[in-house]
Amino acid sequence: MISTSLAVALIALVGALVQGMSGFGFGLVCMALLPLLVPMDQAVPLVGAWGWTVNLVILLRLRGHLEWRRVAPMVGGAVIGIPLGIAFLRGADPTLVRAVLGLVIVSYSGMSLVGGAPAARTRPFSDGWGLLAGALGGALGGAFNTSGPPVIVYVSLKGWPKDLATASLQAFFVFSSTFAVAGFASVGMYSPQVVRVLLPVFPLVWLGTWLGGRIYDRVPQERFRTLVLALLLVLGLSFLWHAVRGG
Repeated sequence: MISTSLAVALIALVGALVQGMSGFGFGLVCMALLPLLVPMDQAVPLVGAWGWTVNLVILLRLRGHLEWRRVAPMVGGAVIGIPLGIAFLRGADPTLVRAVLGLVIVSYSGMSLVGGAPAARTRPFSDGWGLLAGALGGALGGAFNTSGPPVIVYVSLKGWPKDLATASLQAFFVFSSTFAVAGFASVGMYSPQVVRVLLPVFPLVWLGTWLGGRIYDRVPQERFRTLVLALLLVLGLSFLWHAVRGG
């Protein structure tokens, strides 16, 4: 039987591969599986620290494509969302939040995959929505360790080129995960037991990110968009599944 330590490492490797290939998905993969193997109060800081490095590695690789003015609305929203949205979400019914979010994501990605939602491709999508996406992403990151869905939808609707879209997402994720990891550390979640699991897995996380990057470099623009939408659909279905299960 495979050991728990090896299973944890393989999950992190697969999550990093997915993120390196598409620009997101590390948290989705890891938070879907790690809590089956380790307690939630260990899974959350582990995913936070590994995810931070994955985001940073991809951002450094694509830094030449980054335009900070495009990221600014999302980051500005996160500054508001991290302190205020987390408090709201922790007081709300998490099952209802997951269900509504999952329904929105599935509806958008499903329509886009079958040729719907043409408005996003025929007229400009206001930067002001980036503030809302960043606020929701920051709040969801603190409450559920899943800050991606709102900003992924926003970036997808903007219709940016592949490298700009991916670099923008990584910049947002680095910002939000930095605050998350600092918060986890401030309340003592990086115990010696967690650190013993955390450190040996970093090489595999970096390997998965590198392998995903090699695949990413070979994916054309339109296939990249389809890949993002397909993974977004999986993400939405995952939220709905957890809502139905009540967890």
